[in-house]
Amino acid sequence: MKEVLLVDLFGFITDVTLVDDNISGVFPLYREQAQPAEGEAEHTQPAPELMGYTVAIQVPKGLYKPRFDLSAWEQYNKPLEPELAADGKPKTNESGNIIYKPRSAVKLWTEGLTPEEIEAIRNPPEQPTAEERIATLTAQLKKQEEHSATVSADLQSFMEHLSKQKESRTKLWRIFHL
Repeated sequence: MKEVLLVDLFGFITDVTLVDDNISGVFPLYREQAQPAEGEAEHTQPAPELMGYTVAIQVPKGLYKPRFDLSAWEQYNKPLEPELAADGKPKTNESGNIIYKPRSAVKLWTEGLTPEEIEAIRNPPEQPTAEERIATLTAQLKKQEEHSATVSADLQSFMEHLSKQKESRTKLWRIFHL
């Protein structure tokens, strides 16, 4: 048994599964269809929905986010074209076998990240030192204390204002009710 990769429709790896050792290549992966209810005709079942591919081709080392190039795979699987002689007929070797054009090198796995994303992984932003972090937190704490003092003073002023209003109302009430 060997591991093969399940990729989505864009070629990105979504899962891993086990298959027999002699399996190789790329195979479509369809979403499981619900069974038709009793009484429904079997010929009304919808077409299967393609959800990805099973890829039994090894991923090269060095890729941050491997992406399988499905169009390159389709190109790779096109029938070989024979080499043509000057008269337009296929060339043959001494044995009479047709000589085919060599396949061009195909890169089936590509990098799925942009250069900027790779750069961000390679060079993460510098973390502040402990001293810098302490200085930042101290400054934030000082601002909070200043804000708290301002709010406290405003609240005290408001309470004094309410107290004066209450005294004024009490005096007025006594004047009118005596």
